Amino acid sequence: MWRWCTVLVHLCLLHDFSDALQSFVREPSDQYVREGQTVVLPCQVSEPVGQVQWTRDEFGLGVIRDLPSYPRYQMIGDDHEGIYSLEVQRATLEDDAVFQCQVGSAAGQQGIRSRDARLTILVPPEPPRVIQGDQVTTAAGLEVRLQCESRGGRPPAEIEWYRGDGAILENGTSTESALMADGKRSVVRSTLVLTAAPAHQDTTVTCRAHNAALTRPQTAAVRYRWFVNGEPLPGQTDSSTTLRAVGRHLDNASVLCQVTNAAGTGSGATQINVLCE
Repeated sequence: MWRWCTVLVHLCLLHDFSDALQSFVREPSDQYVREGQTVVLPCQVSEPVGQVQWTRDEFGLGVIRDLPSYPRYQMIGDDHEGIYSLEVQRATLEDDAVFQCQVGSAAGQQGIRSRDARLTILVPPEPPRVIQGDQVTTAAGLEVRLQCESRGGRPPAEIEWYRGDGAILENGTSTESALMADGKRSVVRSTLVLTAAPAHQDTTVTCRAHNAALTRPQTAAVRYRWFVNGEPLPGQTDSSTTLRAVGRHLDNASVLCQVTNAAGTGSGATQINVLCE
């Protein structure tokens, strides 16, 4: 009698164990990572009976932990604990995709799939440049149109304009953005329209670009030089200038503004008329 009861209890225990279903203890979630860094997408399975694999944009990566077809990928963790997290080393734009952890069907159990996890790769933009060049031609009282371009950022770079004293230039600005051929990075172009005024005296105009992949903003500056009849005006480096002690000697004088940046140099001139009583 005791032997029969013991056998019955043993069979019940085996039956309960076989009914345990594979399920997720931990699933991956959306993550952001800077280009070149390493990221781990977590996956832990309770009572796994099927083979575990990851997919990238619905394409299977393989069931072997070191994933030989993907040298920067590997499934890390311990089989006994059911951990099959995906480690992505030296992230590139190729890894900017949707990932999913999957467990196949086996022993009469259905396969299971984790939630989708989007991995977004943050890419720093190239240093910004002022399209008109470091030196732009203008004259006092005239409208100046400057364009600053930032290429290759993901997300698109944010562009701001500043005077040399650090004051932000908000009026007269507009921004447009477009995707590059890879469909992920962007080209951003900001336009600043200003009129030479006393507020710009003794300053430079700086274009500053920043996105989430940068630890500090990138800048490009525009500087101005002024000339009267070919002679430079000392200390005059902003987008407007003031002539003092104007007399007959400056009648019909040529006033030239020269602006320079990394792209080159430009200049423009105007004449002044001195009216005396």
